[in-house]
This record gives sequence, structure tokens and C-alpha cells, in this order.
Amino acid sequence: MSRIRTSWSPVGAICLGALATGCPDVTGEQAEVARAAVEQGFAAANPAGRSGVEVLGKTVWFEAPMFDKSCLEKKDLAFNDDARIRPPGSPPRITPTYQNQRWFTASTEKGFCIYLGDSPQLTVDDVSWGGDAFRVSTTVGMAKATPWFECLDEAHKKRQFRVTVDDAGKAEIEGRLDTFQGACPAPLPDGELRGPGKAAPKVPHAAPSREDVMKLAQALDDALFAGDFGEVQGMTACYNLEDVAPHYGNCSVAEFLMLGPAFHGEQRAQDGTPWTEYAVRDLADLQRIVPDRELKGVYHVTMTHPRTKRDRSFAVQWTQDQWKMVGVIGKKAESLTNVRYVYDLHRKDKNEVFRKRLAGEELDEAGNPLNPEAEEQE
Repeated sequence: MSRIRTSWSPVGAICLGALATGCPDVTGEQAEVARAAVEQGFAAANPAGRSGVEVLGKTVWFEAPMFDKSCLEKKDLAFNDDARIRPPGSPPRITPTYQNQRWFTASTEKGFCIYLGDSPQLTVDDVSWGGDAFRVSTTVGMAKATPWFECLDEAHKKRQFRVTVDDAGKAEIEGRLDTFQGACPAPLPDGELRGPGKAAPKVPHAAPSREDVMKLAQALDDALFAGDFGEVQGMTACYNLEDVAPHYGNCSVAEFLMLGPAFHGEQRAQDGTPWTEYAVRDLADLQRIVPDRELKGVYHVTMTHPRTKRDRSFAVQWTQDQWKMVGVIGKKAESLTNVRYVYDLHRKDKNEVFRKRLAGEELDEAGNPLNPEAEEQE
């Protein structure tokens, strides 16, 4: 928020008492002009509907100077970076917990958008004269607030604006009117619900054609290029093995934000890691389509990595009367945990671990017991 500057003058001292000749109309018309200017300016800067705050960064840590650190930790929303190991004056940085990264629902060129709430509101608490300008003291709220809004620093909820009003009745406001939306779209996309999970579909279907697979993969790539992560989520059969069972469908939009397109030329600043993980240069390079041995309606699309020459694969599944890309969350990340499509389920070892975890066995991504001591006791 911009720093509010006030000054004191003998005129200001005189005007604090009964109104005198030459003093502004603190209680009347000019005060109402100052109040209305702030209310209207805030409404223009903060459209009704879902509203987000932009945090900057594309790796592990995100610049987020607008939040109260202790509140974030108390509510288990985020971890705070250790400022002592960074240059003096560096902005505060956070990384969300897995549980609450779901409130991240959009990507921008420089960062991500966190859902703060619906329809920002402003209450004017007081209008006073500060010697050379009006001081309009306010409280910022939300018609519907999320836990992230609750952790905005109090300095950003209790705001004071310096307002000057000229003889023609024109007001000029000093102070930040927006709620840190930055480059976030308005209204902010939804998608913060994660699950509830359900049993994985087991719908037999004949193998997709090569054209079916290429069309689906290209549609995924196009949606990632457009930044339409709700569409990406909708065309994914998502298996979240890091969340509580049942694991199928238990993914929020946040789990797709770190992904980017693979077939739209040079990467842009807002693009995440290509969903193909560089395993194929062109969809024309896709090879065999083979059925899964155990999972009905699932087929593996194989390819050869151009550098390592290793066999890789992604999978497609017939569900809800259409083909969907199989996405797997098999491991939590330091930053935003994301879905993986190139998960190599054509490999016997990977497939076996996947099926065991899907059945409820407490294993990590490599197949190791999550609680080896308990297993030894058995």
C-alpha cells in the first residue's frame, strides 16, 4: 500500500476547532466528496465476483508481502522463507502447504493467483481533516472470505487514504485502492475444490485410434497454452495417490498450474514444465498404443525419449463416455504439487506400485512402505 503522507500546519490546527473562514468544509460537502471518491475508486479497482491476489515467482518461493506470516503458519496455509539468509530488504516469500495450495486457481506471466474471496468491500470508518488534505480511514472486507483473506496483514485491511479536493470539487486520492490483484483475471477462475475422491472407473472399451490419441493430446496442449486450467482438469482422469482414499478425481485446479504446453513453439514466461517432460518432440513421434493388463479402459501410449532413448509413456482412459488423459500425483513437491502425465505406467514395476497404492497400500512412489517400522512389527 502506498504510504499516506500527512502534514501539520497552523491552519490545520485552527481548523480542528470550529470551522473558520478559509477552512475546508470537514463535515459537509467536501468531506462527502472525499468519502465518495474513495468508495467509487475502490469499487472500480475491485470488480464484484471472485477476487484473487497475485504472488510473484515460478519456482519454490513466491513473493507475498501482503500476508501476515504468523497467521499463514497458524492456519497451515503456507511456509515462510527465512529472511535471514537473503539480502536485506528482500520481499517476504512463501510457499503453500499441499493441503491449501488448492486456493491457487490461476497462473500469470510472473506468478500465480490465490483466491481471496468474493466481491471486495470497503467500509469508511472516518473522514477527518489532516491539515492539508482529508484522511479517509477504511476497513477492507469480502462478501465471502477465504482463509487467505483472513491472513492479509492488518495494514492492508485497515487503510487510510489521503484525499485532496479542489475548488471545482475534483478529488485526488493517494493510496492503494486495489486488493493486490496484479495481473489476476477478474473474475478469478474457480477450481479450488479438491475431490471428494471416488472409486476409479472400470469401463472396458476398445483401444483408441492413433487419431483419437493425437487429438486428445493436442487438445490438452492447446488448453495449457490458453491457460485454461479448468479445461485441463476436465479432460484429465486424475489419480491423486498423495491424498486420502479414494484417490480418483481428488485433484484441484492448483495441481495443474505448474504444467505448460509442449507443441506451441518457444516457452513463454507463464508456461510451466511441458506436460510431456521433453519425452517427445512431436505428436507424430508417438508409437504403440497398448492396453493395460489390469486396469479396464486404460491404454498406454509409448514413445522413445529423444535424448535418453528410454521408453516412456502416458496413458488415456475411457470414462464419462470420452477419452481422457491419465494424470497421476505420486509425490508431493517443495512448491506446488502437480499432476504428471508421462508416468510410464506401461512399465511393470511402476504399474504394480500404482495399483497397490490405488488399493490402499501405504507406499511411496518408489514402492517403499511409508511406515517401515510398523511393517517390521507385523
